[in-house]
Amino acid sequence: MDIPSRHRRSRARSYAFFQRVIDGLPDPFYVKDAGSRYVMVNTAFARDYGSTPEQIVGKSAEEVLGARAQEAIGEDRAALLGELISKERVIEHALTGEKYSRVVTKRRVEDEDGVPLVIGYHHDVTQWKLAERSLQAALGREKSSSERTRQFVQRLLDVLPMPVYVKDAESRYLIVNETLARELQRPAQEVIGITSMSLTPNEEIARIMREEDLSVLAGGSVYKEEANYHPMTGKGRFRVVTKGLCRDVDGAPVIVCTMFDTTAWRAAESALQAALARETEERKRTQRFVQRLVDVIPDPFYVKSATGRFIIVNEAHAREKQTPKEDLVAFDSYVLESDEVADHARKEDRAVVAGAEVDKEVHSGAPGSDGERFSHVVKRRSEHIDGTPVIVGAHFDITRWKVAERELERAAYQDSLTGLPNRRYFLAEAERAASLADRHGHALSLLMFDLDHFKRINDAHGHQAGDDVLCRVAERTRKSLRTDDMPGRWGGEEFVVLLPMTALPEASFVANRLRLAIAAPPVPTSAGPLPVTCSCGIAQRRRGEPILDFIGRADAALYQAKDAGRNACVAAAVD
Repeated sequence: MDIPSRHRRSRARSYAFFQRVIDGLPDPFYVKDAGSRYVMVNTAFARDYGSTPEQIVGKSAEEVLGARAQEAIGEDRAALLGELISKERVIEHALTGEKYSRVVTKRRVEDEDGVPLVIGYHHDVTQWKLAERSLQAALGREKSSSERTRQFVQRLLDVLPMPVYVKDAESRYLIVNETLARELQRPAQEVIGITSMSLTPNEEIARIMREEDLSVLAGGSVYKEEANYHPMTGKGRFRVVTKGLCRDVDGAPVIVCTMFDTTAWRAAESALQAALARETEERKRTQRFVQRLVDVIPDPFYVKSATGRFIIVNEAHAREKQTPKEDLVAFDSYVLESDEVADHARKEDRAVVAGAEVDKEVHSGAPGSDGERFSHVVKRRSEHIDGTPVIVGAHFDITRWKVAERELERAAYQDSLTGLPNRRYFLAEAERAASLADRHGHALSLLMFDLDHFKRINDAHGHQAGDDVLCRVAERTRKSLRTDDMPGRWGGEEFVVLLPMTALPEASFVANRLRLAIAAPPVPTSAGPLPVTCSCGIAQRRRGEPILDFIGRADAALYQAKDAGRNACVAAAVD
């Protein structure tokens, strides 16, 4: 076979492989020519318009987008002139009319023959805004077209909106995409060959960067979230920085780094890539390179056959299964699970092979510890080199974000110092209790008390001692109340207690019992035991009385108790 024929066949296989790759993306991806006609689209894009990629390829933007075509054509022209199109907008689904948000990215790129094209990607950010990890697997190259292929890989990396770079063992830049070059405010050609430390603003940052690089070269990895300022806009930002060890085609160690911007969302959709088919010897070499690349992904990633046997497993997944990855390849994945989990996984995988998509959140115990773990599990159907269907899966660890979400929910209703309900939550519960009392004709009472001469404790013994007193008083309050009573911190040294189904005489009894519990014995603090007393106001709610008026009467009674000499309980009058 002559060289042009081999090249055409290799190019056809590359485009077929690239089609399978973009079909594995969960969001719309497309390539258009200079006339805004679709050259290549993925399954997700076609599905949005109730069609197939084959039916859309060759059509113009007017034929596919209808009323939105003129806006899209304008963006295409701007992208062809070199402008980076990247914006978030609300789009109405062409079939269902449902509105959803997407980040639309468009960029000019040239194919292997130098023909200008527009590449577009619509990243769905409706359900979550947290950035996920993304990996761009390098394409191997045939010897006869290696230089052109490297240029094509560079153009693909330049399309990515986040900084990506590769450094050698001396921390010198080998590959830099345009996003990073813009951040460094210098052409990419000037960056290649110099060390990353030489571009840092101070020696401390340079030292940290080099220590991280040496750690990665020794077999470790870097995964951290950092806050800084964008060098071009000056605006504050958050981003997740990952560094991992890889080996290039010649086996030399290189450091692969990605910087995911998580300011608007903390999770970025991960892109999965598979290996290109090659001549027998070249294919084996490429597959080894692909394996090293997927091992850099910090979360579990795998490819399974339609029958559930592993084809590709990365180091993270092998660690989770506590089995060497070499032993997992060709192994039945269901054997590693319990019967119940295995049955569910078989059904799920059969559905994926049939064309369904899995996108779910899983809550489980953390392997090897008593902690908990939250994972975002994604499964998609793709095709292997020989055309057989495969299942591509990834388990993204979102435990940090879920725990943070839980802490935010707790902070919304709990006082951070005493652990009691805060004023906002107490008012909401009081409103519900008042509604029930009015509906069923039950009595509802409330205690409001504060600590006598609390300012003297802070002034004489310090705020730490004052905080100790507040915490101990909250503890004694909880212990002296009944199960259905609800205490809360109103603010400063003031506390409130809601007493459902309780009339004023019984509420007065509870108040005096609480007063005595707080007063004796002295409260232990960092400054030693301190005597503490409280003054308490008691009120029974009048039917239909607004909550704030109800609380106001208890507050007035509290001040009567203070005027009467403190360490006393006073009840407001009941009509």
